[in-house]
Amino acid sequence: PMYSNGHHGDSKQPLRFIFNWVPPFQLFGLIGLNRALVQDIPQPRYKRIRNRMLSIINKYQGVLYVSGHDHNLQFIKKDENFHLVSGAGSKRSSLSGDKFSATYMDDQNYGFMRLDMMDSGRIKCYVFGHTTGDVIHSFWVE
Repeated sequence: PMYSNGHHGDSKQPLRFIFNWVPPFQLFGLIGLNRALVQDIPQPRYKRIRNRMLSIINKYQGVLYVSGHDHNLQFIKKDENFHLVSGAGSKRSSLSGDKFSATYMDDQNYGFMRLDMMDSGRIKCYVFGHTTGDVIHSFWVE
């Protein structure tokens, strides 16, 4: 995601220095154990591609960017654009704060989001719960 209040948006990663720069621990990279860290928003390579994408997205207003990856449900409005994180279909992870103001955040339910575009051009977001398949929340994308 471009923005997230979940685990992958957390900037507190004290072990990153050890895994990347201390020689014995660099072996973790050779066997792929450092993948958990390179998928987070603060990671330098991720930051570069994120900044490139945001430089394009932010030229426009009303862009709706949909992502998963963080295992929770979030809807964040940032810089006149909208960022939907729908990654709680099979796994849940807790939200780590409210770094970004969110219209909707849920880390208690498995589920997914559906967007319906109306004839008027308005967009409604429905949040479906995993256990019953029913709508547990809905809101207008505004």
